[in-house]
Amino acid sequence: MNAVELLPINEFNGNISWGYNPNFYFAPDKAYGTPDDYKEFIDKCHEAGLAVILDMVFNQSDWQHPWYRMYEEGSNPMYNVTAPHAHSVLNDWNQGHPLVQKQWDDVLTYWLTEYKVDGFRFDLVKGLGDNNSYPNAGDSGTDAFNQSRIDRMRRLQQVIEKVKPGAYFINENLAGTQEENAMAAYGQLNWANLNDAGCQYAMGYPSGSGLDRMYAPYDNRTWGSTVSYLESHDEQRLAYKQNQWGATGVKGDLGKSMLRLGACAAQMIMSPGAHLIWMFSELGNDQNTKSASGDNNTDPKTVCWSLLDQPERAGLAETYSRLHRIRESFPELFSRSASFESKCSASDWTTGRVMISRAGDREVYTVINPSVIGKAGIKVDFAHKDNSRYRVMLNGYGTESKFDAVTGMVEVPANSFVVIGTAEMAGVTDLTDGDSDEDEVSICKDGIAISSDHPVNVYTLSGVRTAFSDGSGRRKIPLPSGMYVVRYGGKAVKVLVR
Repeated sequence: MNAVELLPINEFNGNISWGYNPNFYFAPDKAYGTPDDYKEFIDKCHEAGLAVILDMVFNQSDWQHPWYRMYEEGSNPMYNVTAPHAHSVLNDWNQGHPLVQKQWDDVLTYWLTEYKVDGFRFDLVKGLGDNNSYPNAGDSGTDAFNQSRIDRMRRLQQVIEKVKPGAYFINENLAGTQEENAMAAYGQLNWANLNDAGCQYAMGYPSGSGLDRMYAPYDNRTWGSTVSYLESHDEQRLAYKQNQWGATGVKGDLGKSMLRLGACAAQMIMSPGAHLIWMFSELGNDQNTKSASGDNNTDPKTVCWSLLDQPERAGLAETYSRLHRIRESFPELFSRSASFESKCSASDWTTGRVMISRAGDREVYTVINPSVIGKAGIKVDFAHKDNSRYRVMLNGYGTESKFDAVTGMVEVPANSFVVIGTAEMAGVTDLTDGDSDEDEVSICKDGIAISSDHPVNVYTLSGVRTAFSDGSGRRKIPLPSGMYVVRYGGKAVKVLVR
């Protein structure tokens, strides 16, 4: 994980909202804290090696925006009386008005400079086209290829690039391949919603359960151009649907439900490209996200830490953590230069699902058994018919798997998965006192000393990152007494600080 994305924080009416009803674009909402609180939060994220991305709502405003109140209703040149697209919410901005565009330029520049954020996610990009760019105001006209949306997002990107080159630029466009690939040509990312498929898999139903689209090229998108996800603020949680409509053997069985959520996470995280994890997914949160009317329930959400008192949910959190550690430790396996293949479609339900990444001498195989009942022998095309070359890196919580590289068979329990990697990737080197064999990591007073030209990440054994260093050469990292995993330059060392 390398970034935190916030729902819209611009000032809105009342104290309970998810921020998609903005009034004042230059002010953080009073319900969330002071400007100094925000700046401190962003600084702390940066210290931990995390970027901060803001969700921006340029499609509509609420009724308190000062420009809206300047004119009689229906005569405001900066707002459309009737939205030209099918997703009108509140008061639709006239995107072609020069003052509206200047407002967007100023807003982006302000948050990049004053608060030092690292990029933006733009809400409802389908509604940001020119008024005359939609063939009709219905779904067909809104979903059609729209060059003005491409041009508008590129212009906003150029504003950002003048202030912070390389800043994150994410579109919630959910449009066709032609339009999104045109945006990707400028380095922009696009949202990819796999909630329906994730829910089907989590509930235990083969139909519509394919998760291949986690990998952008399998969705006919440019490599690395999508932010794919299982859950977001707009959808029901997978665990909620498991409880309500899960298949026989899943509904009411916490162990199987959490195992299936872990397998969903593996199919997402082990696919190259960017992915979004919505808050508390890693806890198996099963709260209803909808109101009685079916709209989003925007009541304040609190972390249900008590969920971690249940071993099955704590195991899911550990699964998320260890999957992330694999990606962080071996980035070359998730790069564009790596070879990747995935068989995670609905048709792979009975034969088992397999994902393979290869880079140089390193290989990683993620093998998933979608069945609700029974172990499965899943055929895998190991590059080498040599069992000594491979090791199990991660099993689904509380399960064990077996593999035979000679025959190419992997035995995986129902609902679970296994990650198998080349031998040098599995495990960590133990270091208790004194120096490591390579004299790169050593125990010192109140911490560790490390000599490396790579970024250094220090984790607790539960997978929580507790220290980070982006420097080079010999440096000291202060740490309280305890056991840690130190990762740097594709290596991992377990250390005991006394």
